[in-house]
Amino acid sequence: MLSLGKSSELARFARRVAGPRRWLVSRAPELMPKPAVLQLYRRILKAAAKFPSIKRKAIIEDIKIEFRERRLEVNPEKVAEYQQVGRRSYQQLLLYSGLNEDDSEWSLTTVHEPMPQ
Repeated sequence: MLSLGKSSELARFARRVAGPRRWLVSRAPELMPKPAVLQLYRRILKAAAKFPSIKRKAIIEDIKIEFRERRLEVNPEKVAEYQQVGRRSYQQLLLYSGLNEDDSEWSLTTVHEPMPQ
């Protein structure tokens, strides 16, 4: 029988039941360094400036506001999610920013549900 009074026996029992400790270590999401985030921000703004829409200025303003609102986030999971959304948004903008409004044949390949819910 296991004696709960001895911490070393309890620890050995817990290790046998739980298995390796890999599950205890929370893996921090892969975060972009600050210069890379600023570079992504600039690239998104450049792509948005070429976006074929009459609401282009409003889109650019929305991008700036969203980045400003999220710049002070400290939760690594949220930061990683925001960075992922930024990279996906940039890819989507690139698909549309190279299109010519006067061209009669547009061809796009989009990602199903590019933005997480």
